[in-house]
Amino acid sequence: MSVSSFYEDLSQKIILNPQFITDFEELTRLNFIGNKTKSEFNIQKRLIESAAIFACSDNEKHKRIALKIAGIILENSESNELIRAASELIFLRLGNFPILEMSFSDPYDYKDYFNIFSGEELENLPVTLGIEVTKKVISNSFTIKDRTIYLTDFQTAVFNSLRNKRNVSISAPTSAGKSFVLERYVVDHFLNKQKSTIIYIVPTRALIAQIQNDFRKIFDKFSIRDVDILTSSWEIIGEGKRELSRAVLILTQERLQAIEGKIDYPLSIDLLIVDEAHKIEEEARGIWLEESIQQIIDWNPNLQIVFISPFTINPEKFGKIFFTENLQRIYTRLPPVHQNLIFVDIENRKIKLWQGSQELKRRFELDEHEVQENIPTSIYARKAWVAKNILVESESIMIYCNGPSDCRKTAKAYSEVKNTKVENSKITEFINFLKINIHPQYYLIDYLKRGVGYHYSDMPSSVKSAVESLFSQKILGTMCCTSTLLEGVNFPAKSIVIYKPRKGMPMDELTFWNLAGRAGRLMKDFSGNIYCVDIDSWAEEGYKPELEDGGHTIQSSMENVISGKRDKIVGHLKNYNKQEEDDVKAAVTRFLINEIAKGSDEFVEQLIKRNTEISKENLDEIVVHLTKISSKIGLHKDVITRNRSIDPRLQNNLYNFLKNSNSLAIPVHPSKYSDFYNNLLKIMEIINKCFKRGYHQNSLTYYAWLSSRWSNEKTLGEIIRERINYLQSQGKMVDDQESINKTIEEIIRDINQKLTFEICRDLSCYIDILKFVAQERGIDVSKSDEKVPYYIEVGASKPTTLTLMNNGIPRTVAILISRMLPSDIQDFDKLKKYIMNNEESLKRQVPSILFDDLFK
Repeated sequence: MSVSSFYEDLSQKIILNPQFITDFEELTRLNFIGNKTKSEFNIQKRLIESAAIFACSDNEKHKRIALKIAGIILENSESNELIRAASELIFLRLGNFPILEMSFSDPYDYKDYFNIFSGEELENLPVTLGIEVTKKVISNSFTIKDRTIYLTDFQTAVFNSLRNKRNVSISAPTSAGKSFVLERYVVDHFLNKQKSTIIYIVPTRALIAQIQNDFRKIFDKFSIRDVDILTSSWEIIGEGKRELSRAVLILTQERLQAIEGKIDYPLSIDLLIVDEAHKIEEEARGIWLEESIQQIIDWNPNLQIVFISPFTINPEKFGKIFFTENLQRIYTRLPPVHQNLIFVDIENRKIKLWQGSQELKRRFELDEHEVQENIPTSIYARKAWVAKNILVESESIMIYCNGPSDCRKTAKAYSEVKNTKVENSKITEFINFLKINIHPQYYLIDYLKRGVGYHYSDMPSSVKSAVESLFSQKILGTMCCTSTLLEGVNFPAKSIVIYKPRKGMPMDELTFWNLAGRAGRLMKDFSGNIYCVDIDSWAEEGYKPELEDGGHTIQSSMENVISGKRDKIVGHLKNYNKQEEDDVKAAVTRFLINEIAKGSDEFVEQLIKRNTEISKENLDEIVVHLTKISSKIGLHKDVITRNRSIDPRLQNNLYNFLKNSNSLAIPVHPSKYSDFYNNLLKIMEIINKCFKRGYHQNSLTYYAWLSSRWSNEKTLGEIIRERINYLQSQGKMVDDQESINKTIEEIIRDINQKLTFEICRDLSCYIDILKFVAQERGIDVSKSDEKVPYYIEVGASKPTTLTLMNNGIPRTVAILISRMLPSDIQDFDKLKKYIMNNEESLKRQVPSILFDDLFK
């Protein structure tokens, strides 16, 4: 029997021992209720001895139990010193250096029994134990430019594979430190390569600034000054584009697709990192994510690829989709912070709390008591009541909400339950900022006064940034959040409350555990808590956390739509239907683009090769229609492939319209106010007709107005006030808080969903076809400004504002700073110097919670 098998078998026998189960449950229960008694010593001794064995097992179930036992004991300041030393050894065996580093630092300042970070020689240890400690420290420590970093076992496996230039597919819990190790590998990469370009794909625009800021900090830490961190497609394909010598491109898939379509040469890439890669299964967006990744691989067949996904049991799937050779699967379910799954059952006034253990596959009771008051029954009020009355108020608490409305209602309910005001200068500054730059009656203001915030996707970037900072600094103790949490935003908490969760639809297993992974802050907490309230009342069709280890199986949206909706694909090819499902339309467009660009034979062959459920017979009829349609397309393929997400038939409609038009509407710079608005409205009307968008004239007029104000750098508050004044003057809106906030939400949603995506995409396509037609007809369109889609996407058009925003400064803050400058400054280093020299005057407009986070 091998050593690893010996420890695994022994661990399993211990877990099945009734005494162990009793001890484990008692330790967990006493820890939960905060009752540390002397009688606990014997329990701790037996458990710590067991955990020392579990930590040597290769079975992660055993390691998770060891993590929990050692975490509880180490966190308990009353623990016996020898037992604490044994806990340290267990964390060492688990390779959990972050927990050890935290425990040796303020505010814990525990003793470093094995001199792990001091570098001093080990004394008075048995030889075998000394060898074990030394080997572990050496295996998990790495030197980058004279700095030593200590990694977990998972991070060590990732770092070693990347240094050996392997392609890797990583699946690990949310808090496993994936970003930490990738950032340091990128540093190591640039320190060893004179010329290199890296692409980092993120799922949302909200993540771009966070990752850009993280890279800027890590590059400064290692004195790397010559690497460009670019986030805009126009910095690469537009006028005055950068020469890519040493660069990190942090892009959404839409921005990457814009580059791929419009760049004049294949983009040379050494390393591609795909964050939240499992989103390849998300209907239309998944299809276009797959397409954008495939294009980079086609251009750079020898590049190194990193796929990142949480809680997926088949991370090797990406190798099959993209025919990636030498793809190493690195999978773990072991988090660095142990997490407690706590079930809260409420019946009338009786409350029962249970601990759920996936490792032991059982529930055990933690506490039972009865309260004197009636407990609310509505979803938002019950969540708020549980957060206030069951959780420890000093901890950072996150309440999961099913949508923006649920967020606001839950924040309101919690504010009322808490019923105390918070006096804090940073909150006061931020409230004043919101009154000017959003609206005095913005709902968030009411809840901030009581130390409660909310966070969801359709909020201004500056507001989200400030709320995140207030929460991370514990100025706000409670946050009500939607699935924004699942998009990778670095936003963990000590405890999460979940009740009847949905994410547009009943929550699935991947979504639940991705959310639960936010409980417990690495380098801040020993543990995290997930409170599941009245789980028996959750939607039957949705996921309920089980006591069996599960996992999510990654699928390809492209493969799924071909397998499950082939008839719809054929129908949409026969007759374009704007009401068709988005994934069907995306699949058809991808088929057509490939057919027009290079013929569909290779694409079809690859689909069959990678998925046995897709046969040649499934695709024969599709291919016939592709050939027939492509033969009728008059627009040149080089123009069509610049806009790969728009159906070539629609592009051809626009081409025929412009080819036969008496006059061509051209986009002009936003500073030409009336011309910009009038021309944009004409263009929108043409696009609406040719692309079959189905908008009414009133909607087009509104979108043209909103685009004009947005790209002309009106602050959101100015736009909101103008819109409210107009609606009230027309008798379409009453002057109350509910109506005002409804208008605020509509404007933000229209900006995020219509302006910055759909309108920009369609307008970019219009400009490409306009230029082609103008060249064919010999018409001068040199006065057109092809950057208009970019101005509308980011909401700015002045050089200084664009420079600030391209360097991670939120739009509102960038505009306020730009307005204070006597002249344009396009050099970011010069801008930072001006900002720091004028800190006092700038802080009158930008609250310190934002200013300090952005510039210090």
